[in-house]
This record gives sequence, structure tokens and C-alpha cells, in this order.
Amino acid sequence: EGLQQYNGGLAYWPDGYSTVSWWATAYAGNFLYEATKAGYSVNPKVPENINRYLTEMVKQKGSTEYFYRNEAGGWQTKVKPNREIFYSLYVLALTGKQHLPTMNYYKARLDELTNDSRYMLACAYALAGDNRSFNAVLPKSWDTREIPGWMTGGSFSSPVRDRAIALYTLLSSDPDNPQIAVLARQVGEMVNQAKWMSTQE
Repeated sequence: EGLQQYNGGLAYWPDGYSTVSWWATAYAGNFLYEATKAGYSVNPKVPENINRYLTEMVKQKGSTEYFYRNEAGGWQTKVKPNREIFYSLYVLALTGKQHLPTMNYYKARLDELTNDSRYMLACAYALAGDNRSFNAVLPKSWDTREIPGWMTGGSFSSPVRDRAIALYTLLSSDPDNPQIAVLARQVGEMVNQAKWMSTQE
């Protein structure tokens, strides 16, 4: 609560100099929802302000240059919509504050989205009760041709984190989906093979 700024976003450190982190704000909003659901006492103004911040951010429809491993083993860049948009849309839908204009905007542009973004967007539709859009947006399986690089800021993307968040959002919105077992096995194998992991992972 002490890290919340005037715009509803959360900073990392209580030093007055940290800037707001969009991803960390959505992450905190996600877990404040889970804490409330589990019966913990949460000041309702904090998630309200987080939702206000997330709503304003998704309206901007920003993009980022992401790094991907190419078929030759090198790296290439692709400009894609910010992953933060789709995590925010998921968190907003989780709390019953779905932002349908932005959801529909990206539903018409699925080829621009990263793997994990498609899962998060699909699950936002499922939480909003739109199963037709959920089925239209959800990939049939994880696209293994897209291998993202590791990010130390922004959305903190990595191969294991991206697949894990797809698994988490799918499990929370469609717990009987047959892709869950496949994604869980893949994530487990990736975790077991990792030499070290980031905090987000």
C-alpha cells in the first residue's frame, strides 16, 4: 500500500525515486485478488487504484521490441504488443473489470501477439464469460517455433516464465482444459533442466 503512487501503479522501493512498474502492478493486483479470495484482509482502495492504473495502461496499446532466437541459432527482434497489456487484461477480468474494447482490438490482431499473450487474452475472455471468443483466441497448442529471449525488466519474459503464465491463466479460467497437463509437463521439464532461475520464473 505504501508503494502505490498517485496514478494507482506500484513502485519497487519506498525511496521516492523508483518509477512505477506496469508488470509488477498487475502482478500485485493478481495476488491481492488471490489474498482476498483466500480470506485475508485487503484494503479495497489498493486494488481499486491498481485496476484504475491497469485500465488506463491497456488503452494505450503500446508495443515493445522483443528478442527471439531464430532458426540459425542467432537472435532477431520483433515488435509486438506489450505483454503487460495482456496480463493487465487478465487481472482486470479476474476482478470483474474486463476492458472489452482493448480485448476486442487485439482479438482482431492475433497474429501480432506472443504465445503467452494469446493465452492471457483468451483466459480474460473466459473469465468474462465469453466462451466463443475464448475458443477463438486460445492457441491449439504452444507454438514451439517462438523462443523468446530473457528480459531483466519490462514483463520479465523468459521461455519458462511465458509458458508458466499461460499454464496459470488457463488453469484459473478453464481448469478442465486438456492443454493443462501438456503445459504442466513442459514447464516441469524446463524447471528441472534450468541451471538457475529468475525471481519471476
